[in-house]
Amino acid sequence: ERVARAALAEVRAAVSGLRAPRLMAELAAARLLLETAGVHVDNRIVATNLPEAQDAALAMVLREAATNVLRHAQATRVVIHLEQDQAQVRLCIEDDGCGCDGVLREGNGLNGMRERLHALGGALRIEAPGERGTRLCAELPL
Repeated sequence: ERVARAALAEVRAAVSGLRAPRLMAELAAARLLLETAGVHVDNRIVATNLPEAQDAALAMVLREAATNVLRHAQATRVVIHLEQDQAQVRLCIEDDGCGCDGVLREGNGLNGMRERLHALGGALRIEAPGERGTRLCAELPL
């Protein structure tokens, strides 16, 4: 985990100087963090053209979600995808980890995600059906 965190810090430092959208930078950082820790990442996001506020909010959600997968999920695979239409955008992060046995403990990270999304008229949905896996979706209006 220490190696993954060091690599993540290097990617964030390198990417901060680029003009790429923040969400795409966080996607690269999340992929490096998770794959360095042995978690396969299935990326279903192509370059985005989101308003700056939505892009930044989703970037922070992705950062926190990737960290949570690494810390808590014991996952071997993560799927990250983005759905966008004219009215809204939805970012979903789904893992095959240990789930939460029906009990989800919401700490500062999840609360921060909710607050950031609510401030933009959006919502955070978390599904953890039981023994395996968690699906987190951040939805924002455009």
